[in-house]
Amino acid sequence: MKRFLTILLAVFLTGCSTAPPAPDPTEVPVPMTSASVTEITDGSQPVPTTELPVIPTVPPADDPESMAKRFLCDVLVPNYGISQDVTFEQVSEGGLGEVLPPPSAAEGIISAVIRDFTGDDTPELVTVREKDWSYILDSYTLLDDGYALGGTYTICTGDDMTLHFPKVSIRDGHILVRQNWFAVPGYSRYGNGLTILGVSQHGFSVQGDFWGSRYPGNLFLSVDSHDFTYEENSDTYDSIDFCRTAAEALDTLNMEYSALSAGWMDDGSFGIRILFDDEEEVFRVDQDSEGISRFVDSSSLDVLLN
Repeated sequence: MKRFLTILLAVFLTGCSTAPPAPDPTEVPVPMTSASVTEITDGSQPVPTTELPVIPTVPPADDPESMAKRFLCDVLVPNYGISQDVTFEQVSEGGLGEVLPPPSAAEGIISAVIRDFTGDDTPELVTVREKDWSYILDSYTLLDDGYALGGTYTICTGDDMTLHFPKVSIRDGHILVRQNWFAVPGYSRYGNGLTILGVSQHGFSVQGDFWGSRYPGNLFLSVDSHDFTYEENSDTYDSIDFCRTAAEALDTLNMEYSALSAGWMDDGSFGIRILFDDEEEVFRVDQDSEGISRFVDSSSLDVLLN
């Protein structure tokens, strides 16, 4: 009898060792789909594999840059239109007559850029548009309910006596607005300038203004509120005071320049020359030798709209 009980106990223990372990009550089972068979091409047996369930993802909320692009496409373009890639004559009678307005096809948004100008990790939207001979900068900032107009800055307003050739670029969070202008007929009055703009939620602020111009008999240079006037043929003309004052103004803005000068240029014109490295061009107006002008968008507006 004792031997029989010993054999029975051994059989019972053997059955216990082959039973599966009890599941961990803290373990969450993963639902499985039906098994699929992976094809094997090396002659071995197919190995069944189990496909894990696909877990749906929730699309992220719109990021500010996407919101700015949608605002540009859905609100601003329908409102202002897009300036067409057209060329046009700006001065009648082969350059001897009056200034002609840009054609209606040129009216609208010419260029746009989305950039964090204020350093708050939220980009602003800045556009350049043409309207009735005027070149206009608009800034839009993100508010609680979406993008809204922050401010407007008119680069220049044309008329039938003055030609304007503006250029807009970006450097170190500033917008640089350059202009060349000429009065017709005769082009005896002309000048050029550089305006440095800051961008905030409330629009644009002029942080630096530099100009040089020539009128018959007189030469003018200015830095912000400091004006320097000289007689054209006077021996007292000297641009040192202008350059010194301009350098101080640029240092205040922490803008390191690569060139700074004023006076008579190599092409025989009078004006100023202030250059910076690493400028990012946004827009300019070009003119060829025959007086044909066109707008040049350097910000890839078509990319922002697609």
